[in-house]
Amino acid sequence: MTKSSVFAALMALAVLAGTNMAQEKKAEGKKKKGKKFAAKCVVAGRAAKEDKVVAYKNGDVEGKVYVCCGNCLAKLEKSVKDKTVDTKIANKANAQLVQTGQYVQAKCPISGGKFDKTKTVKVGARKVKFCCGKCVAKVEAEKDKDKQLALVYSADAFKKGFGKKKAKGKKGKKKKKDAA
Repeated sequence: MTKSSVFAALMALAVLAGTNMAQEKKAEGKKKKGKKFAAKCVVAGRAAKEDKVVAYKNGDVEGKVYVCCGNCLAKLEKSVKDKTVDTKIANKANAQLVQTGQYVQAKCPISGGKFDKTKTVKVGARKVKFCCGKCVAKVEAEKDKDKQLALVYSADAFKKGFGKKKAKGKKGKKKKKDAA
């Protein structure tokens, strides 16, 4: 091998190594940019843990609700089973279902009408959209955080304004209709 071919081979290896390192850094960056789990326990208000989850069902609303510890887990599981979920906890659970992406806003939770993307108020951990300034004013006027949460995430408001997130279907293939 000549000096120039050895040099060319070393340069090719350096380029490949550099490309590989760049791809690894890019992949590592994507992991860091991934959404961090940030839900609060609906019972105690502390940081919830992803492995402390209750199969939540309250009326028509169902999903996974996260809590902080075994005590809160047992308390919420019992109240769900007995159908005795405290109203404040139910409001917080509904808010958490939206925060964790299991439910999405479809309409104004006050009126049930079509929301205006420019009419928003931060309620709990999320910005909530409303249909008009009157609904915004009603929520903003309520200074008690639990009462404000109830205006938006109570059972009635939740029915009006939120729906279960639809699962993404497979792209491309459509079902063929049977020939009759």
